[in-house]
Amino acid sequence: MCCKDVVFCKGLSGKTISLEKYTQIFTAAGFNCKILSSLSFLFVNTDKLNNCLQKTDAYSGFVFTSPRAVEAVHRAIKENDSIHNFWKQHPAYCVGPSTETTAKNLLKLENCVGSHCGNAHDLAKLITQIHKNNNKPILYPCSAIARDTIQLVFENEGIAFDKIISYNTLPSETLENDLLNIVNDTEQIFIFFSPSIVKFIMNIAEKHNLIKNMKFVAIGEVTGETLKQYGVEIHAIAEKPEPESLLQSIQN
Repeated sequence: MCCKDVVFCKGLSGKTISLEKYTQIFTAAGFNCKILSSLSFLFVNTDKLNNCLQKTDAYSGFVFTSPRAVEAVHRAIKENDSIHNFWKQHPAYCVGPSTETTAKNLLKLENCVGSHCGNAHDLAKLITQIHKNNNKPILYPCSAIARDTIQLVFENEGIAFDKIISYNTLPSETLENDLLNIVNDTEQIFIFFSPSIVKFIMNIAEKHNLIKNMKFVAIGEVTGETLKQYGVEIHAIAEKPEPESLLQSIQN
């Protein structure tokens, strides 16, 4: 792929790690990088999540499939050090290094597991191996649009869990204008980090006939499958949500 203009399409939040590592690695490889802040988040059921967190002996750990789920717990715990200290030692099963880093930085969790798993299915399978003989449920805060991947694996394997819808995923209020300002008459590589970002951006791109100069790259197979629904050619799919894996997939 000869195009050297890259647009990272990602949900950004002040509570999570930035895209600095991605832009550093891609810039060093000769790419021109832009960031399109694509999502906004509305946190919900905070009191319900707080009530679960208060039951310090009822759960065996967390499942986090996104940095936003970590932020939801942070908002629910607030400044309650007694609850926070209890959870620090419990396992926190995380999809990808970004989620793990957020869990360590924001919640000071000391027992994060599974960041090498590049997707929810692989993480769920890992959890079933580790957790099979534990009768206490796992606390699973997630988005209202979370796929049922983890839930289905847990149900099939008899793993107890408590799923709490903790946030809604929405398009950024300025996404349409921001996308129109970024797209130009030259080819650009658009990197999609999640299915929700695909849907929000592609709806705008179709509305304004922007697709012809967009090259599509997905993080993970699920995001790639969502792109395919729009009938576009996918130029690369990164197996893991890591900058090195992403760069390799594009260069290959």
